[in-house]
Amino acid sequence: MQQIKSFIITAALGCLLLSTACTKVETQIVKGNNPPQDSTIDNVLKDNFIQKVYIDVIGRTPTNLEKIGARTVIDKNNCSKENRDNLISQLMAMADFKDHLYNIDNAGLLKSNSDMVIGYYITYYAGLMNDSSQKAAHNGYVEDVNRLKILRRTYQNFLTDSIDLVEVHKRMTFNPLYDALIGGEYAWANASFPYFLMRKPTTDEMTNIYYMFSGFQGQLFLKSGTSKSEYINIFFESNEYFEGQIRSVYLRYLFREPTAAEVASLTPIYKKDHNITDLLKNIFLSDEYLGVK
Repeated sequence: MQQIKSFIITAALGCLLLSTACTKVETQIVKGNNPPQDSTIDNVLKDNFIQKVYIDVIGRTPTNLEKIGARTVIDKNNCSKENRDNLISQLMAMADFKDHLYNIDNAGLLKSNSDMVIGYYITYYAGLMNDSSQKAAHNGYVEDVNRLKILRRTYQNFLTDSIDLVEVHKRMTFNPLYDALIGGEYAWANASFPYFLMRKPTTDEMTNIYYMFSGFQGQLFLKSGTSKSEYINIFFESNEYFEGQIRSVYLRYLFREPTAAEVASLTPIYKKDHNITDLLKNIFLSDEYLGVK
């Protein structure tokens, strides 16, 4: 009897479970109850931004104390563009910012040669300038010495905002030290076109540059010149140079080529004001640089 009773209870429970399992459950969707998007920027993303912006703006990683201070700045309003701008502006106000920019081009153009090396070249060309057997080339050596002296002042002039980065580029490439490093002044185009324009010069461009360097009339970027000095001005005032600078900073900091629209909008602005700080801020303040879509 006990076994029959247990069987009946077990069977009843089985039917109850089966009935429950087969019951259709309908899901009701409540309109207007969508969860809000999470606008919180991850702490790892913030720390990566701080690390990256220190390296890109002043050329070194932040100290632990600087990391804490930077987080205090950008944590306000959840890493808003305004607060990122505050941090970047603080870094760009440091002497390290200009020092870092200068050293990038000093390494790329002058192989990081120091004032001591420049001083050696000044002494060498001053000797030639005062050599009685070199009278025919006297004026050229005087110009060489002057250019080297200008080059030696370039770093301090840039740090004190007496000159802009475009003028730094002119001075770094218009002197006997640069000519010696690239294999002579007639190698200027082969060395400088890839560096500034990221392309090789055409045969026609090479021919016209040779004419100008030799004192004859040549044409580059639809402008004529009859000397190396005039050529330098033509090159560093051209749209191609400024377009090349836009491409250079995009490739360096965003690891991609700028779009045609980006080049078209930024080139005339940079050509007009030569403001490298504003150009770089345009990149450093972008969501792309921050790492969010």
